[in-house]
Amino acid sequence: MTTPHYKSLLEERMAKAECFLLNSKGKDGYWCDFKTLAGASNEWVSAYVVNALAQYSSETARNDAYSVFKKLQWKRFWLAGWGYNGKVPPDADSTGWTLMAAQHFSVKQNWRLRRALQFMEAHIDKAGGVHTYYNSKAIRLYTKLNRSPVSFEGWCMAHTCVTAAFAGYKGKKQNDLLHFLLSRQQPQGYWESYWWTDDVYATALATEALNGKGRVEQEACERALQWLEQANIPLTPFRAALSIWVRLSQTEPDSEKLKKIVDYLAASQLPDGSWEASAFLRIPPPFVTVPGNYTQWVENSGGGGSYQRDYGRIFTTTTVFRALGALQDIFKTEE
Repeated sequence: MTTPHYKSLLEERMAKAECFLLNSKGKDGYWCDFKTLAGASNEWVSAYVVNALAQYSSETARNDAYSVFKKLQWKRFWLAGWGYNGKVPPDADSTGWTLMAAQHFSVKQNWRLRRALQFMEAHIDKAGGVHTYYNSKAIRLYTKLNRSPVSFEGWCMAHTCVTAAFAGYKGKKQNDLLHFLLSRQQPQGYWESYWWTDDVYATALATEALNGKGRVEQEACERALQWLEQANIPLTPFRAALSIWVRLSQTEPDSEKLKKIVDYLAASQLPDGSWEASAFLRIPPPFVTVPGNYTQWVENSGGGGSYQRDYGRIFTTTTVFRALGALQDIFKTEE
């Protein structure tokens, strides 16, 4: 894998993606993507982007991302965490990505971050699962369903995809989260996504978190790769990027297959440095606990029972950027 051609190809494609991301902030100084009835996301999406740039970007881009993080850190400071945007109540996924960005920036703990971490820990149950919403009170008020008998069991249960995302955070609860992930792996080898149409999302983040932790975890990663290769999932830039983490979690990653993925992503990168929007955010009705059993999905309606593509291409591009950065780390290790 470590040939001069692929090393320079990764550097070139990541530089173009980085340029796209830096030029894609909104007028408010945040990254925005996904259109729902709540509007576009700026807090959650910005946390996702700054987390990626904190890990793999150039010094200039990292400094730019850090300035966004500092704004985000004190945005809605009177609340314990962060949410989808400035109107929606805080949730564990948005707060988790923000805390991980702080860790990648090596930000010293302050009262805002300590309070956010307490918020996160309150959303982690005894089994190690992370609940997007610990209870339905705030989100019921926001959705004006506070007097409705509708159940919010689906939105308030432990979500594997949210747990997998926060399992990369180095803290006292990390082992609990990893144990939860091991218990939630499906017999076929994948992990289920609740908020995404692609189970590859939860599977990629789970294998990234479990990678290198031990023999049992390694066996779980191997089963995930077996599922990925047998599932015959249609390729998109988003899925291709996610598949990189599954492949990198193996004891001996298949260099030839990784090269093919890099070739595909290089060929499909758009002139502005982005990749075609191919991340589909799913919003199950709040009472739905098993999205796979729900059949009345509507594309781009923006409410419960819908799924929507990242129209701004920011979430897809960030995911590809971070995956290619993980590949670059192999070069640094082997040099």
